[in-house]
Amino acid sequence: MQFDKGVQAAVTTAKKWTAAALGKWEQLTAWVVAAVKSDLYRTLIVTLSAIAIVVAIAILHFTWPFLQSIVVAYSNDSSKVGTLIISLVALHLTMSNYRRGNYAIVKLVEVTESGTSRRLGVNRNQMYAVLDVRIKVLGIPLRNPAIVLQGYTRIGRLSVPLKQFEDDKPVASDGTLEKGMIASYGLRSFDMNAGERQMFSELVDPEAEYVAISIFSNGYFVKRFLLQRKPFLRKAIRRWNDWAAGANFRYMSKHHIKFGRPVIQTRDVIPQFADRMYPLERFANALKQERNNPPSTMFPSGPPGTPPHP
Repeated sequence: MQFDKGVQAAVTTAKKWTAAALGKWEQLTAWVVAAVKSDLYRTLIVTLSAIAIVVAIAILHFTWPFLQSIVVAYSNDSSKVGTLIISLVALHLTMSNYRRGNYAIVKLVEVTESGTSRRLGVNRNQMYAVLDVRIKVLGIPLRNPAIVLQGYTRIGRLSVPLKQFEDDKPVASDGTLEKGMIASYGLRSFDMNAGERQMFSELVDPEAEYVAISIFSNGYFVKRFLLQRKPFLRKAIRRWNDWAAGANFRYMSKHHIKFGRPVIQTRDVIPQFADRMYPLERFANALKQERNNPPSTMFPSGPPGTPPHP
């Protein structure tokens, strides 16, 4: 009888401990989920980055005597230093030429925007917005190239193809981009339908992730240029750029008179990050303004009898 009571007490205690452990596990799981959804994971990323920097400095500290001995050994003989420099430069040039002759290498030159453009004979002489993306081919030629603006939004993965224009008129983009060529792809507000405008506005949304310009050749993927990874990185870059621009203007600007007029000259001593999403945002704002105020009412129209903007 006492044995049965002891077994029952042990089973009851085990159940209590199991329930307590499960409760703690559920609390821990809920805390982890809440932490991931909050800003704590960003703090964790910053902490890990700081630890990585400290580790890199420690490695450099312990390997510095070895590197210093190499520098001292080569500094005793000037001919060895010259030979080493020439060898490193030749190796770099050889590897660069090999890559450019055997791989598809593309450089994103610039992303520009103009919210108020006008060309005679285009868009019934009305104002329109322009977005241009210029790339340069540094490797093997690209055949039948295509450029697409892609990203993950709240409604899913979206893609907006960019087109080639000649005098702001759409042209066929079939052909070959040889090594050294610079090609321009983009969008024109008068050439975009309602669906393309909506998709573009979703890609420029601050909550969109991994917005990128993807390049294809004959339907095969070649290169992707990320414009925005995570929204919080975008906000951090904007804040830094705003602070750097203000500091440069406040402390590094000079006022002088040129041709009888006051001129403010600012030196960018504090560096700023490249923000290639900014032209896309300006283009999206121009599209929104054009939708709310059609060009026929925003700007002077063409000759009498010119039909309104479609």
